[in-house]
Order: sequence, then structure tokens, then C-alpha cells
Amino acid sequence: MGNLMMPMLGPKWTMISMSIPAIVGWVCLMLPKALDDGDMDTIWLFYLGRILTGFGGGAFSLAAPLFVSEIAETRIRGALGALMQLQVTLGIVFVNALNIEQAVDWLTITGICIAFPGV
Repeated sequence: MGNLMMPMLGPKWTMISMSIPAIVGWVCLMLPKALDDGDMDTIWLFYLGRILTGFGGGAFSLAAPLFVSEIAETRIRGALGALMQLQVTLGIVFVNALNIEQAVDWLTITGICIAFPGV
């Protein structure tokens, strides 16, 4: 979907618009805990949340390097382009560091993850 949106909106507005499904996906991942009444009727929210966060993240990972290559100066374009993968890796390390020995509840980690597409 991101490759269809970029020619129409450009990479900047594609990234901004893809933050909406990412935020909705993170909220869907938090809702089953709030709606938990002992039955398994809310499991579809987990699936929907994973699909939406994957959709938003996948489209963002396509648009972000293109946007950086369009606005960066030629002499630093390569270094800035490599930062996308570094940020993804640091995000994984950050979430795993929060979850060491289950020190932080998964619901809190999910709430923290909403902040990044929200910004």
C-alpha cells in the first residue's frame, strides 16, 4: 500500500498517514486486557492489532529511506540512510531490555510503543 501512496502523497505524507494504522494497531493490542472478562472473544483484536502495526511499520520502512534520500545532502546521504536499520535494531533492543525478567508488564510496553508513531 505504501508503494501506491508514495506517488500520490510523497514519502513524507505517506509516513504521516501510516502512523494512523500503527496507532490503531497498538490500541487494538491493548484493548483485550481492558475488555477481559474471562472469555476468548477478544482474541481477534490481537490479530487485528498485529496486522495494522505490521502494515504501518512496513509502509514506513519503505517511505523513510526514500524521504531521507530526498532531503539529505549528497555527502551524508549514505550515513543517514543507514540510520533506518540502526533505529529498528535499537527499538528491538529497547523493548527487549524493558522485558528482561518481566520487569515491565507487556501492557506498559505496548503503551510505550504507541508514543513513537504518535510523535
